This record gives sequence, C-alpha cells and structure tokens, in this order.
Amino acid sequence: MSTSTHRAELRACSDAIEQIQFLRFLLQEIGFGQDEPTPVFVDNRSAVFTGSQSPLRIRGQEHIVRLTHFIAEAVQFQEVTLNHVPTIDNIADILTKSLPAHRISTLRARIGVVDVSTASAG
Repeated sequence: MSTSTHRAELRACSDAIEQIQFLRFLLQEIGFGQDEPTPVFVDNRSAVFTGSQSPLRIRGQEHIVRLTHFIAEAVQFQEVTLNHVPTIDNIADILTKSLPAHRISTLRARIGVVDVSTASAG
C-alpha cells in the first residue's frame, strides 16, 4: 500500500475520532453518557492494524506517528473500537467514490434511500 493512502486513511480515522470524542463529551454533559466504546468502521486493514498498535511500536514520519498515537490512545481508553469493513460492505462509498450505477443502486437501498423516479405512488 502506498504511504499516501495509508496516511490518508489514518487522517480520516483520526478526524472521525475527534468528532466522536466531541459528541461523546456533549452527550455526557447533557446526561447521556456512553458506557460502550463507539465503533469506527475502516475499510483499510493496514489503518486498523496500525491504529490498534501501541504507539511506542510505530516508527516512521512524525505526522504518522502522531496520528497513530492519537488513534491508539482513543482505543486504549475505550472511547472507540476499530473495525475493518470490507469495501463491498462499506456504505460510505456512495458518498465518497465514483461508482457504477448498479453499485449506487445497491448502496442506496442499503441506506434506505428511494429512487422517486421509479417509486410507485401510494
């Protein structure tokens, strides 16, 4: 895997965890604290593996080390769990990738979006 792809996956995972931490804090403040870690689904096995490792075991470019440390710390403190989701099951692809029509139809159905041009009135 290219370093830039790995770095992009780690950055996306780190950004998602930052948002999760904010939302967990907000929910705690209004009386809806979360007892379980929030699952984060990543379609990149390398990012899941790297993010699950002890930050002391990671070597490389400084910005990658910082991202990895941040992700691993969130996992260690049980704020999140990292889970691999195969690309075929990744419903976020409909929002992030150019896809063939059949794949769009499949993902659209999985997230509950109805094509109004083909939906029957009733």
